[in-house]
Amino acid sequence: MSEQHAEARGATGSPRKEPDLDAAPMTPGNAARVAAAGLFFHACGLLAAALLASYGLAAMIAQAVIAEWGVSRLGVRWTAEGAAPSTPSPMARGARGVALGAGAAALTTAALLATGAGHFERGGLVPTTLAVGALSAGATAVWHELYYRGLVLRVTEKIKQPYFRLLAAGLAEAAAAAAMPGATTLEVVVAGLFGALMAALWLQDRGAVLACAAHAGWLFTTRSVLRGGVFELAGTPTLLGGNGAGPFAGLAAAGVLAASLVALLVARARQPS
Repeated sequence: MSEQHAEARGATGSPRKEPDLDAAPMTPGNAARVAAAGLFFHACGLLAAALLASYGLAAMIAQAVIAEWGVSRLGVRWTAEGAAPSTPSPMARGARGVALGAGAAALTTAALLATGAGHFERGGLVPTTLAVGALSAGATAVWHELYYRGLVLRVTEKIKQPYFRLLAAGLAEAAAAAAMPGATTLEVVVAGLFGALMAALWLQDRGAVLACAAHAGWLFTTRSVLRGGVFELAGTPTLLGGNGAGPFAGLAAAGVLAASLVALLVARARQPS
């Protein structure tokens, strides 16, 4: 994080220092500045991805690097400052996050199979798919989480009611999904629920580690493990099975994500303040 400060002249003519955006209080003016800077870094990431489009994985990694470099200067933290000494290590939180994401994918798979909305087709172990999938899942998770959750939660940090902040993060993810060519309404709904759930993990963890790891675990399991790397899970052309958009873009996934969000909020509400 930068330690420099911008100087301005006060009413008496003496220098008055204002903190950089990474430490600035979230006044309406600073919120607008953080949002504008975040959009600028986001645009830089998209430009880098376009320039590196033919390199695939390199484009994803470039977006993640730009996102981390950019939003870290806007007050988005991997771990909250002043965290209690009893806070688990980043590695432990990351492992828990991966387990949560993979677990949500497993529950969705179970729901698809139990309802007949999904079935396994012939597949096989493809090590390269798993290796590349792990890297792309991590890079995509970092990029999405830092912008669509970290930045949104940073801008809205003065809002006392957390449900409005979760709604804002969910809408940001839904908007990103809606901007994709050919996105269905159901895909947008699932993306919105996923965004709200990840935002709840941010608030629970007071940082990016848990949510980024959970996002990566979900992506790796739903894309690499269950969609070509080990198994080939197909969804039926029904609302439960994704209606042609994929087994993890249907009502089965929406139900698991919504139930997970409610469970997390209930657990958070029961914690001593």
